[in-house]
Amino acid sequence: MLLILFSVIEEEKDQDFLIDLFYQYYPLMRKKAYEVTNDYNVVDDSIQDVFLKLIPKTPLLRTMEYCKRTSYIIYSIRNMGVDYIRAKERQKLLVSTAQTEDMINRLPDSQLSVEEVIFRREDRQEMFSKLSKLTDRDITLLYYKYNMDLKDSEISRKLGIPVNNVRQYLTRARRRALNLLKKEVRGSD
Repeated sequence: MLLILFSVIEEEKDQDFLIDLFYQYYPLMRKKAYEVTNDYNVVDDSIQDVFLKLIPKTPLLRTMEYCKRTSYIIYSIRNMGVDYIRAKERQKLLVSTAQTEDMINRLPDSQLSVEEVIFRREDRQEMFSKLSKLTDRDITLLYYKYNMDLKDSEISRKLGIPVNNVRQYLTRARRRALNLLKKEVRGSD
């Protein structure tokens, strides 16, 4: 691949110069590229990309001193590695964003449709009308326990029931409510 790359250069002097640079700096460039990317699979590609960018700058490279040329080439390979990492991070972000959007699209819609809201409201009204057949004491007991989250001692005080009997009254009220709902369900089937 490299020979094909350098065969694009028209002047033989420039071609020889870049080939010499390649052989001279290849080990150093390879080391630097790996330090930046930590990926041996892209090291040679990065080096080739750098040399592609160096071809038009051959006259500039010829005029540079050895130390400046070395720094220039090393900075070029480092920047190429940084660009690779940025591109890889962007790709990861795009992939994770796409996966997140895909997962979001797979989630069921938690917002209820208008029909569901109406059906639930009707069901709730039906249930309340059925439970209204309970005695006032049962309704009050269940309301205090489950809507107001009162403790047994508070329910006892409000209704004038002995504390020890509150649980038993609640159990009976729950059973009566459940039986009413079961009767209504059987009756509607």
